Amino acid sequence: MGKNKIKEKMRNQAIAVVRCSEFSLAEEISKRLIADGIKAIEITYSVKDAGKLIENLKKQFPDSLIGAGTVLTLDQAKEAVNYGADFIVSPCIVDEVCDYCVKNDICCSQGAATPTEAYKAYKMGADIVKIFPGSAFGPSYIKELKGPFPFMNFMPTGGVSEKNVKEWFDNGVFAVGLGGYFTKNITKDNLEEIDIRVKKIFDALK
Repeated sequence: MGKNKIKEKMRNQAIAVVRCSEFSLAEEISKRLIADGIKAIEITYSVKDAGKLIENLKKQFPDSLIGAGTVLTLDQAKEAVNYGADFIVSPCIVDEVCDYCVKNDICCSQGAATPTEAYKAYKMGADIVKIFPGSAFGPSYIKELKGPFPFMNFMPTGGVSEKNVKEWFDNGVFAVGLGGYFTKNITKDNLEEIDIRVKKIFDALK
């Protein structure tokens, strides 16, 4: 699937960010999220053997978007792509990661907190500018950024919940990332809690 097609599939989506140290739990959480209707999963490199998990999920769910998050090195980016990652996300601007993605036609999101960082990420070729941490700003920040930068695609991560997810979209985001909202305090014994949380997000977006 080409970069532009992946990017369009990410548009208007609630992207689940899976940050969990235990491989098997991260896999169970990811499967549950996909079963509940989440179309894009970001496996962070804080997950043990993240690349292998990306490969497993792509094999089981070829129609879902499975990306890599918290990508801080070129080696991680290359590994993730080799394992089949559809997109790459960094929490900040990582020049070597962005350059690699641009040169290899890979959908890339780079993290920014200020207008200067956002513009730098865009000029480097990032397809999506990740506003992180979203909790430090709030939905109105996107509207302010869209003034000088109407051509940028913003994806806040952190601080997104059923209480404000519609407001984020109303202020012009491209997509949103939800990590702890979906995964906090989740164990193999209470995976059904994910069903409730996903439903709250979808209901809020109706």
